[in-house]
Amino acid sequence: MANDERWLAMDIGTTHLKSVVWDARAFAPIFQTETPTPYHARGGPSATATIDAQAVLTWVVQQLMQGQEAGRPLRMAFSTAMHTFLPVDQAGDPWAEEGAYTWMDGRSAAVAERLRHTIAQAWQAETGTPVHAMSVAVKWVWWREAHRNILPAHIVGLKDWLVYRLSGQWLTDWACASATGMVALGSDDWDRQILTAIDLEPGVLPRIGAPETELDTPYGRLILGGGDAAMAHFGLGVVPGCGAGVLSLGTSGALRAQIKRPPAALKPNFFCYRGVSGTGYLLGEAYSNVGSLLAFIADWQRVSVPELITRGLRRLAAGRTRLPRLIPFAVGERPPYWRETLRLEWRGVQPEHQPDDFMAATMAALLTVLYGGSRRLRASGLTLNTLRSASRLLAAPELAQWVANATGFPLSVEEGMDASLAGALRMAARDTWQEFPPNAPRQQRYVEPTEHDVAYWEENLAVLDLAAQEQLNANTGPSALTGEG
Repeated sequence: MANDERWLAMDIGTTHLKSVVWDARAFAPIFQTETPTPYHARGGPSATATIDAQAVLTWVVQQLMQGQEAGRPLRMAFSTAMHTFLPVDQAGDPWAEEGAYTWMDGRSAAVAERLRHTIAQAWQAETGTPVHAMSVAVKWVWWREAHRNILPAHIVGLKDWLVYRLSGQWLTDWACASATGMVALGSDDWDRQILTAIDLEPGVLPRIGAPETELDTPYGRLILGGGDAAMAHFGLGVVPGCGAGVLSLGTSGALRAQIKRPPAALKPNFFCYRGVSGTGYLLGEAYSNVGSLLAFIADWQRVSVPELITRGLRRLAAGRTRLPRLIPFAVGERPPYWRETLRLEWRGVQPEHQPDDFMAATMAALLTVLYGGSRRLRASGLTLNTLRSASRLLAAPELAQWVANATGFPLSVEEGMDASLAGALRMAARDTWQEFPPNAPRQQRYVEPTEHDVAYWEENLAVLDLAAQEQLNANTGPSALTGEG
């Protein structure tokens, strides 16, 4: 370990930008920051959700300036939200003022629905990326059809553009590239057959490199880094065969495991993306409605998210009957439904229902989604003994207990630093995280399940699945949920 170094980790999230500068000499953080992402959104099935790329670049430069000290080498690494789509012009600037399209942008939903009736199953099996409006490949097909007279010089992700502005190189990492829908499972390069099918020239895309790739910049050495999922697994020390899965609860949520190689037959509810070098693949599910759902309901009830969690769980503990039902699709849900048109819906509302009843129903709906995901992950044949998480939502002990009870897994909650940010810091530190002493920035808290009421969660899951089926039937016919017909 070079004791004179400073390490800078930056996480480009959908709703927040986070950074930490670590002094290797003092072995202590110098500063840690968090600020809202310059994000623009409009709701609805064809939601617009973009990030101001220029404003993010300004923030990145500010972090670099703060991280520098005369005579001290600076090493920096990125973590980023996956599935961002940024068309760039010949001058290297974002083509549109609105910036980078995020995974939540639903304007390509109609294209995704059209593709589901043709090549969806084969595409997911080939790339590990389901056909959905979140997919960069699907976004490109929509963008090409909506802008027929414009040919961008480059199609990149937001992190790729930041890397270019800092280093002058168009380069992405294979963790992000494998989540675009344009890289075949088991490959480290763009799939020419897929690119031909969607009419995209390979020269428009960045080169693909390992997340550990190092580049020179005017500020110091830049380590490429990767998608937030891969970096979270790296930060939490999850590798194939360790018996631990990862639970992510942020703006969106996810349940994932690490496997050595892609499965021979990928189940339709799962994604499968590359991890950091030597750690195989990430297999799991991602849920659109976690922090975004809690923020929406909290705003409606005029309470904070922590108050919503506390009051909702307290009411749920007092009695699970006579509550309204929330169908929790504020943003078009992903697995196991993979349909952008699913919407938030209240059922069984009665005049006597009080605010705490709606908060309890919200928490029950969220926990039901996690129960369903944990059940499917178990059914995949993976051997998992525990879930690891660094979600700040789980700082609430009552929520951590309810999550452990709903999923049936013991939880290892790591506190002090976001998991993906910790992964980027570990990468900036040349993978020396295992050398960090006991006073490292994170502390663990273990939560064992005290009950696992399968009958209750199965009943809730059946109601959720039925509601999703009814909504989809109303939009696309009776076989929409199964993909048959």
